[in-house]
Amino acid sequence: VPGEFARAPSVDGNGSLLAFESDANYNGNNPNTVREIWVYEVANKEFLQVTDVSDGLSEDARISADGSSVAFGSRSDIGNNPDLRREVYVAQCFRGELVPTLSEWGLIAMAGVLGLIGFAVLRRRQAAA
Repeated sequence: VPGEFARAPSVDGNGSLLAFESDANYNGNNPNTVREIWVYEVANKEFLQVTDVSDGLSEDARISADGSSVAFGSRSDIGNNPDLRREVYVAQCFRGELVPTLSEWGLIAMAGVLGLIGFAVLRRRQAAA
């Protein structure tokens, strides 16, 4: 697409995240095609927008080895920068991790087991009194 570019890539330690700068509109939130910082999740094939500036630009993204944060320079209206001088920022990235859960039947079984344990504890207390 004319006018769109991506540059200055940075990869996290295990290669699952790629941070870069681009003026593209990957997710529909950059209609003015301002240079933003993006993170691409390889496994999900998703683009996550790190910055959202209305003027200026963000550049030189560097993602941490564990993928928890992205450092970048910006000449934009981020924070308190009215003169739009280049400043350095660090954005914390949320990486959704899978949380172990139980199925519906697993929850029913867990409730039953906890109920039996509670009943046994109450019986022992009554017997001891």
